Amino acid sequence: MGTYTIVHRFADRSANFPDRPALLGDGQPVSYATLAASAGGHAAVLAAAGASPGDRVALLTPHGAPTVAAILGTLAAGCAYVPLDPGFPADRLRHMLAAARVRAVLTAPEHQELADRLAAALTGPEHQLAGDRPAVAVLTTDAVTPVPLRPVPVDPDALAYVLFTSGSTGLPKAVGQSHRNLAHVVDNQIATLGIGPDDRLSLLASFSFDAAIPDLYPALLTGAAVVPVDLRRHGLAHAVDQLERHRVTVYHSTPTVYRFLLDALGDRRLASVRAVLLGGEQATHADVARGRDRFAPGCVLVNGYGATEMTFAARYALPLVDADPAATGPLPIGTALPGYHLDLTDDSGEIVVRGRHVAPGYLDRADDRFSRDADGVWSYRTGDLGARLPGGDLVCLGRLDRQVKVRGFRVELTEIEAVLAAEPGVGAVRAIARDGELLAYARPAGADLDPAALRAALARRLPEYALPRAVVVVDEFPLTVTGKIDERALPDPAPAVPTDQETAAQEPAGATERAVHDIWCAVLGREAVDRTAGFFDVGGQSLLLGVVQQRLADRFGVRLPLLRLFENPT
Repeated sequence: MGTYTIVHRFADRSANFPDRPALLGDGQPVSYATLAASAGGHAAVLAAAGASPGDRVALLTPHGAPTVAAILGTLAAGCAYVPLDPGFPADRLRHMLAAARVRAVLTAPEHQELADRLAAALTGPEHQLAGDRPAVAVLTTDAVTPVPLRPVPVDPDALAYVLFTSGSTGLPKAVGQSHRNLAHVVDNQIATLGIGPDDRLSLLASFSFDAAIPDLYPALLTGAAVVPVDLRRHGLAHAVDQLERHRVTVYHSTPTVYRFLLDALGDRRLASVRAVLLGGEQATHADVARGRDRFAPGCVLVNGYGATEMTFAARYALPLVDADPAATGPLPIGTALPGYHLDLTDDSGEIVVRGRHVAPGYLDRADDRFSRDADGVWSYRTGDLGARLPGGDLVCLGRLDRQVKVRGFRVELTEIEAVLAAEPGVGAVRAIARDGELLAYARPAGADLDPAALRAALARRLPEYALPRAVVVVDEFPLTVTGKIDERALPDPAPAVPTDQETAAQEPAGATERAVHDIWCAVLGREAVDRTAGFFDVGGQSLLLGVVQQRLADRFGVRLPLLRLFENPT
């Protein structure tokens, strides 16, 4: 039995608002009619290749309009989309394709070589397309011709998408959500933020993470416009320009990105933003106070709580004008959204989310975090420690396990450890988060270990956000009196001590290099950086590179594309 799904609702909106802008960015606005026709073309390409309703289609497409059209087209064909980040290591992408049981890859031409290599590694019968077609089909978006959008009917409990979270075994875990669950999350978001046709929503998160869902669909189902910005490619200064230019009314990001955004704003304010939504990691009262005079009068800050397993399940809202500058500590996560119930376990105070819209486990493995009641309702133990405030609101106090949040990304420290422990000559390992950075430690099993080679091995298996700043080799792990590893006693990475000749060779050459060097040092909090050292090898990460980009623009009057800085990291 078919049903009226998200993409059917989008098709209706595109008929009602054909000329309204659906997507806003650097170029010309993309209207609802244009986006619908592009989605229809993607659906037609999938159907012509033999993709059937229920098949899972991986997307290797650029951020913005290309991915939005591919997502809607995949849903219109009755398939589930599996968005992939082409910047992830190839081994990780191959695992994701296999775990999601992908049967086709829809790719932009610039990623076709990668798509071909990934598809060639998947030869099992579970990856065959209908009609006895061999292997995984690789389809390029340059074959798409706009046609009318006519979504096929699908079962509401069929998969709509598959996303991945960090896994404790060294491999990411596949989370599949149904059309029914997706629609529920989107309707909650529309109601919570009062989204309507006059709104413009930011979209800063990668489509491979669930943080994109509360931005994309609420806009496209209400006649509003979405403003996608690829932070990794363009940086926060560009994001600020886009938010101002398109008069974004609903801003959403992790607290970490929000803090960098406020720094990038300088003395400016985003006067059109009426709602700030934060999620993905712990927000604080200090975040509220810092945003008090930076947005529209009456702007409300909403602290959203959830996970890939259910997207948003609770929220806490506070008008920024009511910010208490003396308040400290984490913001409450508030109360459950409709369709969810949040409890605390009696023994540990762990937050448990229960509801008919929680994912029914992982697609590729069993996990005892999930349980199912006699009435068929699923519960998920989040691993978060919670407490209930006197007024009834919940507050999240941190993790009970070894999962951490780094710049809004879920990282299982045990995943880093599993990858590191698999390297030859490694006897014992430990990964920690310290001062917002990831560090890894290894004890040799006989022969000496090369820290740089170990970190390079991690880079081949882990995404950038989960890559430790350094691997430190230790003779023994310090222990507490109870015999556990004393993480606080683990040493910081030792700075390299170059020879006099090496020092001379590594000093900045000329006034321009000296100016760049000084900007790096200011951003990284270091006294000196070698001229041939890679930015990401000396403590940098993508958000800090955006700060470097902005300071270079202030110093030299030229805004270098962030991608150029990624490609030239010394």
